[in-house]
Amino acid sequence: MNARPRAVGLLIGATVVATACSELTESPTSQRTTMTAALDQASIASVVTDPAGDAAWNLNTGPGSAAKAPDYLDIVRAEVSKTAGRFVFTLDLAAPVPNDPSSDPSLPSNLDHIGWEYGIDADTTTFPVGYPFEPGSANLAEFYLGVNWNPTGSFGLGMGFDAFVIDRRPLLQGGDAVTTPVDFSIEGTRLTIVVKATLIGDPTTFRWIAFSHYCKEAHPKCKVVLLDVAPSDFNLVLWP
Repeated sequence: MNARPRAVGLLIGATVVATACSELTESPTSQRTTMTAALDQASIASVVTDPAGDAAWNLNTGPGSAAKAPDYLDIVRAEVSKTAGRFVFTLDLAAPVPNDPSSDPSLPSNLDHIGWEYGIDADTTTFPVGYPFEPGSANLAEFYLGVNWNPTGSFGLGMGFDAFVIDRRPLLQGGDAVTTPVDFSIEGTRLTIVVKATLIGDPTTFRWIAFSHYCKEAHPKCKVVLLDVAPSDFNLVLWP
């Protein structure tokens, strides 16, 4: 799950999750129903809406591309805001997220994870190479962040729902990408992720895109299947 046409496939040819090669740098107070810290009213925000009912299996191309995905993977509104030194990423979905998605018979068998995520292009001059993509693969996003539901605990963040930020900037100097757990909440149809501004370099501006997806394998081998993208034309949104 791009403003520059040549980069559309690069941004979300794969998405991000934590692996053993990533460094967990802080313990989050993430939980499914309530945010631990009260959020002040956002002072700077950018918003995009997306039609309900457009989430489909295999949004890329090929067999099954027209089959409708569950409504809780259908993004209808995405927002990025900043207040009091924190970025708040909010997704509104077409239906409430179930407490246990494994009870959904429409999910593919042998599922590794499903996710609701953001890609952030904070520096248009850099294309970090590597994780969560395969070695040698360049991608314009310096950061990915989101919430994954992982029934196996294969990524090192535990089983069930977890939120994270992955910082790909160290790849530019030959280092490893760094994954950090962050606060999140899921309340009905709304998913909220709270990130310290410094965790993504406290940028004064950046471009972003939101998407939902699923994978049958862990990264970097995962072949991501996109389900919904906001905005639907794949053009990155400018913040602020």
